Amino acid sequence: MSLAVDDGNEAVSPIGKNIWAISSSDVLETTIDGGSSWLRAVQPSVSDPAVLSRVNTSVAYVLGCGQITHNDSQPGDLARTDDGGKTWQTAPLPQGCPADSARPWDSCSRNP
Repeated sequence: MSLAVDDGNEAVSPIGKNIWAISSSDVLETTIDGGSSWLRAVQPSVSDPAVLSRVNTSVAYVLGCGQITHNDSQPGDLARTDDGGKTWQTAPLPQGCPADSARPWDSCSRNP
């Protein structure tokens, strides 16, 4: 079995044979056998998941890109799990921190 992922390696996070990936259809999927079989994971509540980062097998972050609307742009969301993806906590990104670029954290405005 194979999994189609978006271009770039920020959508895949391997730790040994335990791999998490955001598929090309924006679905978080996991494998524990190095990619032979994939399962749909509990989905974090973010719009347009784009970046996946795992600290270890329990802690992970998913960045959801914001949406550009006709009148305005909405910043994205950041989801965090500390139980291996069983539950997710989501927080909106601050205004002025667009998540619609390849590296959204590069364009975040920081207040001193």
